[in-house]
Amino acid sequence: MKSILQQTKITALFFFVLITLFTSLSFGQGQYLPNQTLQHSSGNRQYSIYIPANYNPSQAVPLVLLFHGFLNNIERMNSDAQMQAIADANNFIFAIPQGLGGTFAGWNIGLSFGGNADDLGFASSLIDAISANYSIIDKRVYAAGFSNGGFFSYRLACELSSKIAAIASVAGSMNPSWISGNNPTCNPQHQMPIMQITGTNDTVIPIGGGNGGTALSNVFNYWTNFNNTATNPVVTNINTVTERNVYENGTNGATVEFIKIGGRPHEWPTTTTAGLRENASIRIWEFFSRYDRDGLISTLSSDAFEKTGISIYPNPTADVITINNLYFTENTKYNIVSVTGQIVQSGEITNASERIDISTLNSSIYFLTIGNNSFKILKSK
Repeated sequence: MKSILQQTKITALFFFVLITLFTSLSFGQGQYLPNQTLQHSSGNRQYSIYIPANYNPSQAVPLVLLFHGFLNNIERMNSDAQMQAIADANNFIFAIPQGLGGTFAGWNIGLSFGGNADDLGFASSLIDAISANYSIIDKRVYAAGFSNGGFFSYRLACELSSKIAAIASVAGSMNPSWISGNNPTCNPQHQMPIMQITGTNDTVIPIGGGNGGTALSNVFNYWTNFNNTATNPVVTNINTVTERNVYENGTNGATVEFIKIGGRPHEWPTTTTAGLRENASIRIWEFFSRYDRDGLISTLSSDAFEKTGISIYPNPTADVITINNLYFTENTKYNIVSVTGQIVQSGEITNASERIDISTLNSSIYFLTIGNNSFKILKSK
């Protein structure tokens, strides 16, 4: 499979077209609703919400909360995450709350930046409000955030685990007082799968700690102990920039994962970043989709994902499979082949997260071929 971003030289015009195309695809056909409000004791709170194209009120779906960074806002988070196409393909709702503070907007993490509002209560009320208006799977609510929002995602894991199944932090860390000292405040009620994504050149919230954040090694020590995972990670060099560290075999299948991106600064990485073969949003959903509050719910093809940048979900399925492709590519042909070698369905993958309807196929084992890659899928009744 040939990635557009593997070109060694990209003209300014071509790069502009690439970003424009990816952004337009990312919006899919769902409904983006900005300027939503929620009355809360902390004030009149704002958020946006995205309803995927295939949402049906009769079928409950997961919910992902995305928390922006300090000095940022809803629009910046929406632009950075480019989550729309992934939500359309995987049929989940996502919401982006707005922090208080105007120009200095952020989330209360007990440090000098982010404010001191009751953001924890607001997050809890927001989950309740969205669940009252839409069909949400109660056990499949997730939180992800950038920088200050990444800190806040950890706070939700510590103090709102009754409503959160897993979290991801991009370029964030934890307040040291949450996990150390005489009165640590982190007290999750169940195993908590954790994903951290950080660039090695991040000087704002460095890997080794600073600017209010504890060293990520301390973060991983806390969560690996809490989740009872292996003490040493499985380390994989995924591509030329990305190293994946996975602490496996935790309680109910929980893992702690650290995606370390060589040479990158303080950012939410996407494949529209010049020369970068990485996409935080796809990695986060591929991670979230394995878990609910009870633990591991699916043995997705995570090994294949790391080797090819492709994951298949759900598998098995009765009707629709979703192909999440880490690298934005040119239109790519696929075939579905029976165990007897007959091509039973063909088409093109045109998006970074593509849905394929296989409801007309008989219940059996098939092989999905994409370029030189082949994946076994099970069509259930």
